[in-house]
Formats: sequence, structure tokens, C-alpha cells
Amino acid sequence: MKQLEFDFFENIDCYNINNFIINSSNFNAYNYLTNLDNKDHFIFLSGEDKSGKTYLSLIWKQLVNARNIDFNTLNSLSFDDFIESINSIIEPFDYYILDDLPSNFNEEKLFYILNSILNNNSIILISSNFNIFKKKILLKDLQSRVKSGINLKIGKFCKETKYIYIAKLLSDNKLFLSEDIMKYLVRKLPNNYKDLYFKVEEIVDLSSSNKITLQNIKQLFKFF
Repeated sequence: MKQLEFDFFENIDCYNINNFIINSSNFNAYNYLTNLDNKDHFIFLSGEDKSGKTYLSLIWKQLVNARNIDFNTLNSLSFDDFIESINSIIEPFDYYILDDLPSNFNEEKLFYILNSILNNNSIILISSNFNIFKKKILLKDLQSRVKSGINLKIGKFCKETKYIYIAKLLSDNKLFLSEDIMKYLVRKLPNNYKDLYFKVEEIVDLSSSNKITLQNIKQLFKFF
């Protein structure tokens, strides 16, 4: 396994490569996915909810003109219907994207997808909030296919990443706070992407009716 360290499809035009914030948590994943000389057939990108993995996946989708595989819909089909659908989707020398693979995926169905990709000399990017390379897989053929892939990860927050993430969420909502407030938020807000995302949403909501000050942020979150 090769390892590199490192929200949806209905409005793909908004996922502009120039708006993606590169930092230490996603640097390697970004570099790999935007380097079109890389030809690994199976790429797996993992990261927490709201970490930017779908944004990064969609940048890659636009760069290579990848086609969607809706695993959640296909997974509800009988195995025979599933095979028929996959055979109608996957073509030689093409690119595919499967976003948000569930952790309880059907191993035989995922193996069939990866096997079809490799047999057609195509390329697939799969993203999820879990790391498939650390998951216990019972189907040995799938184990082999997974080991042949490349593991990209969007890492945990560091102080730099957290500051940039908060600033980006705020600026997307045309909200700019003083340096003192920003430093306070970096210290006090949660250290995972999803919880932090929703806390910043609360600040944005507050700004629609109040001037944002350190005091009303403390009152909003009951910080002391």
C-alpha cells in the first residue's frame, strides 16, 4: 500500500480549484489529485465530515471529466442487477468518482467495481469519512484490490489549519472578524471539522442581527 497524508454534486460549478484552501492537512492529497501524470487505478481519499474531501474530489472530477458512480443507489439492487448496471457504466480508459462510501459497504459489490475498473484500465477515486486501508476486510480478493490502491488522507486540525478553516467559512459568508476574536475562536471552538463547521454557522446566524463582539460570542457558546 502506498500512503500519503494529507460537500455535493448538485452544483459542481462552484468547486473552483482557485477557491480551495491548501494547508498542511491536505497538501499531499491536493498535490496528488491535481497532478494528472499520476495513473494509479484506485485512489482512496479519507477525511472527517466537512473536512473538504468532497470539494477536493470534485476538483479532480472536473480536471479529468470523471463520471459519477452512485454506490448507495446501486447497493440497493440485487447482485445480478448491480452487475448489469456496473457493466453499463464502466468503460475502458475512463475516470470515475464514488463519493461518500458507507462504512458498511457490501464487499462483493465494491470488489466488482474495483475489478471492473482495473480490467478496463480505468481510474476511480473513492472518498469516505473512514479509512478503508485500516478496515478489516473479509473478502480476500477485495483485500488484494485495496492494497493495490493509493491512500490519501485529509489530516486532523493543527493550529494553522483551524485558523484557516474558520476564516474561510466566515469569508464565504462575507464575515470578517478581528484578530483577537479569531484567536479566541481557534482556542475555544471544537477540534473536529463537523462540529466546528456548525459552530461557525451559529456565528454567521448571529451576525445577521448583531455585531459580532468577543462578549456576544462568549454568551452564544457560554464560554468563560
